[in-house]
Amino acid sequence: MADALAYSRRRRLEAQLSVHGERVESWLERRERADVLHQHRTQLRSIGNLLRGFLDGLRDDAEAVAGATTEDVYEACRTLEEDLAWLQRLWDYFRQRFDQRDDPDLQALLRAADDVAWSCYSPAVRRAEQMGLSTRDVCPLPFVEYFISPAATTGTWVPDDLAPRGSRLGQTLRQLPLAFVHLPAEAVISPHWLVFVAHEVGHCVQHELGLVEPFRQHVQTGLVAKGASPSEAEDWAGWSEEVFADAFAARLMPRSATRALVEFVRAPAAIMVRRRILHPPPLVRLTFLAALAKQNEDEASTQLAGLDLAALEAASPPETCRLCDLAHNLAEVVREPIGQGGVKLAALGSPAGWAEPQGRHIAAPRTLVERAMERWMGRVEQSPAASAETLAKDAEGLLRSLTTYRPEGERASGTESAQALGRALRDAVRADRQAGAGG
Repeated sequence: MADALAYSRRRRLEAQLSVHGERVESWLERRERADVLHQHRTQLRSIGNLLRGFLDGLRDDAEAVAGATTEDVYEACRTLEEDLAWLQRLWDYFRQRFDQRDDPDLQALLRAADDVAWSCYSPAVRRAEQMGLSTRDVCPLPFVEYFISPAATTGTWVPDDLAPRGSRLGQTLRQLPLAFVHLPAEAVISPHWLVFVAHEVGHCVQHELGLVEPFRQHVQTGLVAKGASPSEAEDWAGWSEEVFADAFAARLMPRSATRALVEFVRAPAAIMVRRRILHPPPLVRLTFLAALAKQNEDEASTQLAGLDLAALEAASPPETCRLCDLAHNLAEVVREPIGQGGVKLAALGSPAGWAEPQGRHIAAPRTLVERAMERWMGRVEQSPAASAETLAKDAEGLLRSLTTYRPEGERASGTESAQALGRALRDAVRADRQAGAGG
């Protein structure tokens, strides 16, 4: 009787593993069929290898308990089912982001977002490789998240709901060549907000190229050399990731990055000078971008929608005025090589240009988004009563243009993670459980 119960319990687990494996394979096959440009091939194959390797490890573990006592079999199967439940959560995390491309209300936007992300990411990575920097070379995946703010999940960061900080599980997941761009909810009906993709891709590029700490040190030492106190330089070092992303976006989309930020941060004066944890105060952030635009001989004033930065600064507390002064110095610092003989941030991307797109060039998506952003802002500023129907027509036109001029060719690159990573992930789940880290 005991042997029969143990055998039945193990068979139930094996059935769960079999069904789960079939569902994973069906999903991967469907996603790869839909990926006609092979732009997600590396991510999908990495995810597939990860899930298969993990499931193979669970099957081996299930087989290993054959012949054990009934109590040991029950305990082992319960533990393996906990592992399987965690794997389901991980798969759902990936699946929800990819499967938005099946939603008829999001398909056109996400196809356009994929193109804009590739337009921002690919040239930067190609230039980085020419400079001798290593890269996993996998473009971030955009998806819609129903929050007001755009965001990025870089390849070096794992959400806490998947793996606790400091866990072996988190360290293993960081080996996956995956990064995500979170699009704000407003982009669903106003796709010109794809302009923010450049900033978020900048975060992913900085992490992928290993420039987070070097750029932090570059900001800190550069500002001290220009007269900042150690504490002032430390403040800016804490904001350095946002500085990098702002400068990256300003380089790739010089006519729209600042104007879009105005729309996003404009507020009463008391809020414009309020310090943030990750960002400088909005006034200071705009001052930095305006200083960059002036260095690049762009017409920064046309991007501020009548916002008078000088007047705001004059009415600001002394500490804010000091930050604005340092923002001008910082604009000079970011133009210098990062580290001794290092890479120049500006070299990672070049402006798309303002001419009509010529063919399916890699810069075409950025050009089109910039033109749409300026056209939309001009329409709103000149005709505040513009109807929802007019704005919807503009949105439809932008998405249609992006499809017409989307860059040709396959986009798959990088290398897929070996299936051994799945087994390593399974071992990490077990190690974290034994250490009390969860998983």
